[in-house]
Amino acid sequence: MLRRGDLHMSCACIPVRDETLAITYTQCTLAFSRLMRWFERRHRNFHDHRALFHAAPRYAVLVRVIAIAPSIVYTNVRGDWLQFTISAFAAFLLAAMVYVFFMVAGSVEYDNEEKDHQLIRAHREVKSYADQIKADLKRAQVIQHKFLPDLENGRLSEHVNWAFNFDPVEEVGGDYYDVQHLDDNRIAILFSDVSGHGMAAAFVTGILKTTFASWVDSKTALSEFVGVPNSTLCSLMLIGNFAAVFVGIYDCSTGELCYVNAGHHPQPWSMPAGDDAPISSISGGRALLMGVEQDIEIKPSRLNLGPGDIVLFASDGVVENQNSEGQIYGTDRFATFLQAQRGGSVQGLVE
Repeated sequence: MLRRGDLHMSCACIPVRDETLAITYTQCTLAFSRLMRWFERRHRNFHDHRALFHAAPRYAVLVRVIAIAPSIVYTNVRGDWLQFTISAFAAFLLAAMVYVFFMVAGSVEYDNEEKDHQLIRAHREVKSYADQIKADLKRAQVIQHKFLPDLENGRLSEHVNWAFNFDPVEEVGGDYYDVQHLDDNRIAILFSDVSGHGMAAAFVTGILKTTFASWVDSKTALSEFVGVPNSTLCSLMLIGNFAAVFVGIYDCSTGELCYVNAGHHPQPWSMPAGDDAPISSISGGRALLMGVEQDIEIKPSRLNLGPGDIVLFASDGVVENQNSEGQIYGTDRFATFLQAQRGGSVQGLVE
């Protein structure tokens, strides 16, 4: 609210509260405005600016009659026609001023009513757009959740225990994971993080989803999968945007994990079942982020996993989270946390 002397300004507050767009409009009302409102309410036919327009000639005539009546009486008694002429002219000027006053007040009221009408219409349009966007985001959220695999009822679930949590900042996001079986012993794993938030990032996850599914059906080498979505994203994404992707193939019969890490940070964590083996990050198979350059060097790495070993994937939303003092959680603190949770179930670890 801006107030300076007798000038009163209206203001509008447009916050988003609990996924609802709320528009609050406040206005300082002057004594003049309250008088106009009272005057409009007193008229039966019109309760807006038209009451002032219709009253202008009536009140002008009334003021002129009231102002000139004493002069008429005085002239009849004294016979002073000069005084009558002056009084008549003054009454005419006063009536004109009253007429202009009512017309100006009516014009001001008309402008205020028009502004109120425009504000109400704008509010309805904004609310309609906000509701439409919200509905679209809800539908996109449902679709993105359908992208996620059913790890509990998938094939090879008797060999691998899964636990997961998907919690985007907005209705949809750029974090994504997928698991597909290749044959009776092997499964393909995808864990990605697209730069940014919202619909644009979610759209890229859809590209990764379809590319991953096509690669699984084609049963080509791991290095070829990384090259295909990278080339696609280079042609679609804006400069400065990218996708960090970890993709691997796990062989349940041998316990070998063959993987490529295209710029994903934090790196996945390896938690061996034995207490004597240290917890460490899976740092091999490094490649450039997807969507930056057309040709990237791809050299898969391998990791041997034993019974009871855990591989934990986490997005940067965990290690880069901040407390109220602005301190980042960090990978060191995360490693300490993993050490304290060692020996528990995978579901308990995720929770």
